[in-house]
Amino acid sequence: MNEWKFGNKVLELYVKPQGRGYFSCARMPENGGVEYLPNQVTKPAPLCGPLTVFESRNDAERFAQRLNHGLNYCFHVVLPCLYRESRDQEVWSPLVLEDGGSWPTGQQKDYLPEGTRLADEVWILDQ
Repeated sequence: MNEWKFGNKVLELYVKPQGRGYFSCARMPENGGVEYLPNQVTKPAPLCGPLTVFESRNDAERFAQRLNHGLNYCFHVVLPCLYRESRDQEVWSPLVLEDGGSWPTGQQKDYLPEGTRLADEVWILDQ
């Protein structure tokens, strides 16, 4: 069985009527992004996979700073997490087309930010 490992997840922070929430930082829900809830296991959206995390907090913070640079409409945070490492070597999600169809897109692990780990499941630890 694939054991849980400690990692760090970069997420987009948003405020909703029920309190704060977190979304994938690179994909909106219509393109395979998912909402992450503290103390709940998150899995990739249908036809997508795997999720991304960082083993090192420094790598995660460097990536979040890069995402936040020059933005005033959203804010990215680094949260501690547990994850189950994936055997996959790339991430993918459907690209939604104007006609309502979709086309699969992928990103090889070697082209992801330094320190990225691929995960089949992520559990955000409560802050």
